[in-house]
Amino acid sequence: ILYLNMGDYTLAEPLFKEATNTYKKTLGEKSPKYAKSLNNLGYFYLNTGSYAIAEPLFKEAMNIRKEVLGKKHAHYASSLNDLANLYNKTNRYALAEPLYKEAINIRKEVLGKNKPVYANSLNNLAGLYNRMDSLVLAEPLYKEAMNIYKEVLGEKHPHYANSLNNLAGLYSKMAAYSMAESLYKEAMNIYKEALGEKHSNYLNSLNNLANLYKDLNKYDTSWSYIQKALMTN
Repeated sequence: ILYLNMGDYTLAEPLFKEATNTYKKTLGEKSPKYAKSLNNLGYFYLNTGSYAIAEPLFKEAMNIRKEVLGKKHAHYASSLNDLANLYNKTNRYALAEPLYKEAINIRKEVLGKNKPVYANSLNNLAGLYNRMDSLVLAEPLYKEAMNIYKEVLGEKHPHYANSLNNLAGLYSKMAAYSMAESLYKEAMNIYKEALGEKHSNYLNSLNNLANLYKDLNKYDTSWSYIQKALMTN
């Protein structure tokens, strides 16, 4: 996972495969650890764009967790969420939606509503609706996720800033520019304080504001944010 996060895919792939084979031989095909290794390998292929390889791995892991751990387990919810992410990325929205919804319900029941992982599920479903241009369905989900991050993690946390940024993007898409502007600025300030001016999230927030002002025909202001991003990068 470290090599994957570092972007060193050549080193990561054989290690994921070796772990999967080892767990299969030593613990058997019904082991939760084997399911986790399948899921990790699937996550690797998802991140490298090899969706056709990732899909059966996610499905096998999901089915093992369903059989061994049951449908009310957090790990089964994670499998649903991962497979839904794959369907979302490959524009198979009708397949993704029920999986996201099932994951939300399981996490709500098993873990409770005031958990970042539950907020993450809400955020994923909101993102799906956003991509489908079902903006009215996306908005309350983004808001609920944002409020959970705010309450649980605090107003200075990058995850809270991410939720502000997501909601701002939605409002920008809805042409609610005033609301989008304030949220983008709040997210930008949190990123600057929490992550620093060299972080990609901060730079992206500058670009988001530049694009917003461009849409408003405020070209001088837009250009000032572009310059700031170029100077900081």
